[in-house]
Amino acid sequence: MFVASDRTAVGVLRAFHEQALRVPDDVAVASFDGSWEGQYTWPSLTTVRQPIQAMASAAVDRLLNWRGETPHHETFSGDLVVRESCGPHDSSVHSTNQK
Repeated sequence: MFVASDRTAVGVLRAFHEQALRVPDDVAVASFDGSWEGQYTWPSLTTVRQPIQAMASAAVDRLLNWRGETPHHETFSGDLVVRESCGPHDSSVHSTNQK
């Protein structure tokens, strides 16, 4: 199951536990955020870590330098942090971080 945020994933992990579903044996869980809390869940949470600093800097720069241009869309890639909630792993961070 891919969950929209780490906070929601914590609730999903608890709900699976309450239903006697084993993560990752019965169902794998991954989320999107990369908050620090994910490393302390049981099992620890696989997540896509967002580049918050780069996103904030780009937003501030865009606001400070805006001169009435057409709105601009910018995409940021994150880092896949593989942990126990999606099955066996080698504790590595798979970087896909490109601006």
